[in-house]
Amino acid sequence: MNPMRCALTLLLALVVGLPLHAKKLKVSIYSDTSSDYERSYQTDGSPVPERYALGFGGIVEGTAFGPTQSKGDFPEIASVIATHLAEEGYYFAEQTADAELLLVIHWGATRWGSAAIDGAREGMTNEAINQLSGARRAATAGALEAGMVTGGGASSRSTAVGLNAQLQSVANADLNNALLQLDQLNRARDRAVASTAAVLGYTDALIDVSRVGGGFGKSLSYDLRWEIEDPRYYVVVIAYDFRELLQKKKRKICWETRMSIRVQGNDFMEKLDKMVARASDYFGRDSKRLIRRYQGDVEIGKLQVVGTDAKLSDDED
Repeated sequence: MNPMRCALTLLLALVVGLPLHAKKLKVSIYSDTSSDYERSYQTDGSPVPERYALGFGGIVEGTAFGPTQSKGDFPEIASVIATHLAEEGYYFAEQTADAELLLVIHWGATRWGSAAIDGAREGMTNEAINQLSGARRAATAGALEAGMVTGGGASSRSTAVGLNAQLQSVANADLNNALLQLDQLNRARDRAVASTAAVLGYTDALIDVSRVGGGFGKSLSYDLRWEIEDPRYYVVVIAYDFRELLQKKKRKICWETRMSIRVQGNDFMEKLDKMVARASDYFGRDSKRLIRRYQGDVEIGKLQVVGTDAKLSDDED
């Protein structure tokens, strides 16, 4: 008997019809450190422990809590983050005097960035085109009525020309006004994208793709902007120099890590641990760029034996 054929046939007999569901969680991460912050390491390569106090940051201005988030989630969020911070050598200070850092945690969800603007822009464009088309139809009708097309005299032609010029002037003015408003809407959208990019840590990536020319650069920019404008759950951990804050009342940032996932299809609290685990490698480190990390989860359904017509054979290949 050919053992390979036997094993394959049995596998087909058991697995045909077996439902498989693959899911991917895409976490975007950006981390930055100040120029004068640097971690020290022990002889075994592990980081020298640093202790922190904890601060409630809430939502970042311009965002809101998402459908699976609330202000009351802070203790659980802080606990999950603390667990992963400890893996990187950051420990909660039992005494405030022992804290070197103040870690402020922000969380929330960004808003849909372009739906309202796109709707207004499309409406204004259609209105301007309709106005221009209407003016041209009116001018043609006026010309016909004045006898321009049917052979009227010089006076009729002069009247028609004047009417046509007047209507075209009004239509062009309306079109220019609409284009000006469209430009203002585009600028508003760009400002919204820039603001959301700053929350999510996408700013540098936006700048980088803007430097790529041609169709490829436009494609990259479109994809990135779409990702920014699609609502995302985010967590931001900002580490301040606690002693500077206490002694000099100065907010000096030592490092910050930003992480986010899509709102659609995700429960924030269910995915929080995976989200933070993926980003925790960058606590206190500079990621250098926007990081996108995928993780595939495979859910295997109930095993079913469905039978097969294949016959086991002792024949050798």
